[in-house]
Amino acid sequence: MIDFREQANKHEWPPIIYIAFLAAALVLDRFVPLPSPAVLRVLGGVAAAVGVALGGAAILGFFRAHTSVMPTARAATLVVSGVYRLTRNPMYLAAVLFYGGFGLAWPLPWLALLSPVMALALDRLAIRREERHLAARFGDAYRDYCRRVRRWL
Repeated sequence: MIDFREQANKHEWPPIIYIAFLAAALVLDRFVPLPSPAVLRVLGGVAAAVGVALGGAAILGFFRAHTSVMPTARAATLVVSGVYRLTRNPMYLAAVLFYGGFGLAWPLPWLALLSPVMALALDRLAIRREERHLAARFGDAYRDYCRRVRRWL
């Protein structure tokens, strides 16, 4: 049993999810390749770049607050500034944008098509557990933050 005051997860779910969905997209592409029009490649490149920028800003916010980006680590600080004013999960949102965009730009359209399912897996295996951890660690301050800022967008 996890003590949510101490950590959000026992397992590093996000990298496991990222690798699993990339592998699934590669296998699907091998057996059922999909077309990728040039306009989607350009849009995908833009989405991937936005994902990289958002993720970089989110990680920088954690470094500035002296808290860990590791999903199994204990949160030292509740980060509510910067990109965290727009979304409670900018790192996960960035990953979904990057994967979807990269899938279109590469082209590996299956990666883009699987991105919403990846978001759901992240939500269920990582985000919900991290939310319990943050609520246990920061109490009313976290609950107030949740009332002001949406989980995704």
